[in-house]
This record gives sequence, structure tokens and C-alpha cells, in this order.
Amino acid sequence: LKIILMGDVCTGKSSLITRFIDDIFDSIVASTSTIEINKQTKLIEIDKKQLNIEIYDTSGDLECCEHQRNAVRLYKYLNGVIFVYSITDLYSFDNLKLWLNQLIIHSGNKDIPKLIIGNKIDSEDKRRQVTYEKGLKFAEENDSLFMEASAITGQNVFESFEMFIKKIIQVEKLTNKKNKIQCRCM
Repeated sequence: LKIILMGDVCTGKSSLITRFIDDIFDSIVASTSTIEINKQTKLIEIDKKQLNIEIYDTSGDLECCEHQRNAVRLYKYLNGVIFVYSITDLYSFDNLKLWLNQLIIHSGNKDIPKLIIGNKIDSEDKRRQVTYEKGLKFAEENDSLFMEASAITGQNVFESFEMFIKKIIQVEKLTNKKNKIQCRCM
């Protein structure tokens, strides 16, 4: 399965991936901006089946032309998209609309499975700018799953990825079933 993470710079996309892949929080990864698209893989077991998951990390820069070209090439091969914002940054939440539009325009697939993660819940006491309810409402309006998580503590990271991977598998099964039915009718 191929999954891409999209969202603004400094929302914690790379840290979420590192937490999911290696179960660590790496402060060097957290303080380094992704310049191009990076791919990491993880073999996981879901429902007694081994799955190879390819996770693509993006720069978070909508203006970067090279990033745009590389991401657009990937869109048609994706099985799912995770949009990440920081609960401590309202601007990153507001920009989810831009990221979502970019995906729809370039992939032509508004029905691709989507997960929205509000990251940095470890900081919520100090600086929360986006409520849980606001994030959930946006996700529901855009036919997306929703979770809040913390790459630092690991809270809800594995649960988010696992829930999303199961959703992708469910969608893939339905799509394959629908395609088989259509083939028999022709």
C-alpha cells in the first residue's frame, strides 16, 4: 500500500512517520525540514496478513515546483492520503483546504481514502488553537477519518495508521468487487 503525508511545514509529518516506523521520537528529524519526497517502508500485520506499507513524506511547501512535480507523479499510484496539521497552528489547519484541493485537482480522485491527523496534542495545554470538534467537523465534511495524535509521546500514532490502513483495505476490497461485477456484465 502506498500512503502519502501532506500538510504544512512544521506540522510533524516526518516525526509521525518516524514514530510509526521506528517507534521513536527523533529530535533531529523533528527539527529538519523535508526538502523533497522521502519514502520509508514498514512491514506490518493486519488481520493476519503481512502488508508492505510505503509511506511518502512531503516537504510541506505548496510553492516548491520540484516538490509539486514529484507529488503529482505519485498521486495516481496512491492508496491513501494522510493530511497533517498542528493543533497549535490555526494556519496549518486552514491550509488543509489547499492541500485537499491540490490532491483532487492533480489526482482526479476525490474518493481516495483520507485521514486527517491533528498532531502535537502533547502541547494542547499550552497552545491549542484548533479544537478537536473543529478538526472532526472538517474531516466529516471532507469524507475523511480523523484522529489527534502526538509524535513526541506516541499517543494515537499507531492507532491512526492502523485504522487508516484497515480503511484502505476495505475500500480496495469494495473497489475490486465492484470492478469484477462490472466485468461480468459487459
